[in-house]
Amino acid sequence: MSFEKAFRSLMTTTIRVSTRAGHTNYGAPTWAATASTFAARVVDKPGFVRNDQGEDVAYRSVAWLASTGGSLVVDNRYTLPDGTSPPVVMIERYPDDRGAHHVKLFFGY
Repeated sequence: MSFEKAFRSLMTTTIRVSTRAGHTNYGAPTWAATASTFAARVVDKPGFVRNDQGEDVAYRSVAWLASTGGSLVVDNRYTLPDGTSPPVVMIERYPDDRGAHHVKLFFGY
């Protein structure tokens, strides 16, 4: 069994991702009518990460997505398997020996 098959076998759930389409006249975000789905592993693991401004930000769960993630950005709406769409507080991209490999998302409260 190759690493890729073993890695993907850990991703037993699906996350839906909708891109931000714009905003209403009142500033509320609007989302694209279609969504992409990604194989993922979601783990409830509260903790803190440091954001771009150097502040500690709390997160409640972490998800690893089977994607190279160029289109995965903080402004997207991520719907978890339980139906919630918590805010993303950080995105990390991990390479392997062949380039981009997977994406790790930290979801806030």
